[in-house]
Amino acid sequence: MITKVFGKRRNTWFILLTGLLFAFIGCHNRQIDPQNPILGKWVQIQSDGDRIKSKEVHEYLPDSTVRFYNLDESQQFTGNEYRLNDSILFSGYFTNNRFSGVAYKYEFFDKKRKLRLIHYPPGSTVTFAPIPTTVYQRIK
Repeated sequence: MITKVFGKRRNTWFILLTGLLFAFIGCHNRQIDPQNPILGKWVQIQSDGDRIKSKEVHEYLPDSTVRFYNLDESQQFTGNEYRLNDSILFSGYFTNNRFSGVAYKYEFFDKKRKLRLIHYPPGSTVTFAPIPTTVYQRIK
């Protein structure tokens, strides 16, 4: 009885299972650019150890700009330029090779799905003052 049911519908089962497998792999294996893993959309989930629910999205684009907006995109904020230098993220404006903005020590974790930014005080070369430390999560 069982072999008759699966025998008649073997092609249907094969197509269905193959489609589910490809759908799972496609959803699970999102492409993250190894040369620039910060590319994409991020939302803040933690500030100084406290979990928060932020609606502001930071979208890092390939042209070295970052766009800020609400999750529902109802309000657009001004964008900045960004640069990555070893483990430092510079976000602000660059004119004549001079930087004006904020610098953070950054680190990716949880398979590059989360990003920790630690405020890097200007002129400091010895320590990274964790004031404040924020955590962002990659979103679709």
